[in-house]
Amino acid sequence: MTFKYVLVLKRNPALTPEEFREGYETRIVPRAKRAFSHLWSDYRRRYVMSAQSFAASAGIELGADAPVFPFDAISEIGFKDKAAFEEQGRLSRQAENRAAINADEDYLFDRPNCWAVMCEVIDDDLSAPADG
Repeated sequence: MTFKYVLVLKRNPALTPEEFREGYETRIVPRAKRAFSHLWSDYRRRYVMSAQSFAASAGIELGADAPVFPFDAISEIGFKDKAAFEEQGRLSRQAENRAAINADEDYLFDRPNCWAVMCEVIDDDLSAPADG
């Protein structure tokens, strides 16, 4: 089974989107790669440029109470295998790593509104004819 760890991230409201991205790219990414990249098969970050609800794209009027997309970035980490995922967990709980992670997360994120989601991946072969 292929799986991905997806981080859905909301920035600290004291930071602009530009400050958040700069901090993520210069603080989180280098440290994470040094500590964990030997366990990963891939690592991607996606910074939200715009978002639209399905209702809005269908032209449905939602009024002043319309929901707003609450996240600023989505990171995706692929692991070589389950053992690699478990090893990252073990390493990230070590005191010296946890202190650095906490400091960066406290600065960059609205932590109660950030989520780590484990996802099973289903890839489609787009070179094959479409079904139906």
